[in-house]
Amino acid sequence: KVYPLVGVYCHNQKDPVSKKEQDAFASTFRHVDELIAVDQNAYYLGYHTDYEHMNLNEAEQKVMDELLEEIESFKDGIAIFPMEPEEVFEGNMKEFSTVDLNQTAVTQDIFKDYDITMVNIWATWCGPCVSEMPELQKLYTQLPQNVNMISLCVDGKEDAQAAEEIIDAAGAKFHVLVPDDKLQKSLLHEIQYFPTTIFVDKEGMPVGEAIFGVPSHDNIAGSYLSAIEERVVQQGE
Repeated sequence: KVYPLVGVYCHNQKDPVSKKEQDAFASTFRHVDELIAVDQNAYYLGYHTDYEHMNLNEAEQKVMDELLEEIESFKDGIAIFPMEPEEVFEGNMKEFSTVDLNQTAVTQDIFKDYDITMVNIWATWCGPCVSEMPELQKLYTQLPQNVNMISLCVDGKEDAQAAEEIIDAAGAKFHVLVPDDKLQKSLLHEIQYFPTTIFVDKEGMPVGEAIFGVPSHDNIAGSYLSAIEERVVQQGE
């Protein structure tokens, strides 16, 4: 089971959907502190200060105590910066040799039978990444002809069990890759946000712009599907 120890949420006061998400965030954590309000956005830190309901051994309790002691330092270290223009994404997946979570070998050949492949790049510690997984599975069942979807879990090698639990909980059936050294150099060094979603052609080269973050509050699968359709048209031009 994934335990949400700490999280940060931005509430847009003019967005009615954001209020529902704020309530869900508040119900997840025992403590929720407002960090700062800027224009129509308010930023909150949610966290827990106990683990009595968790079945932890002595070593795990020691680690948890150390984490809890750092929450105030973590809170003091949070900084909010003005949004900057997004840079052009220049990563690619044209050559790699890795495995998925089932330890099945996967190379760039996974792209060759499809016009477009959507690649969702995520981490087990990323709340929005985990939250959108059921929507990604929904999207996977609605993909157009000659389009595929896979995901890349950046910490899937180190935290394979957590990744598997997240995927199983979402009922996800798509390939989940773990990065090899080549993907670290050609792709992940370009990643600054999680989740990041890119679209590649048969050669593993990007098609259109990357999507940074979750693309919608209430229609994630539909938003990704629209992005796929745009890139299919773009590729055919």
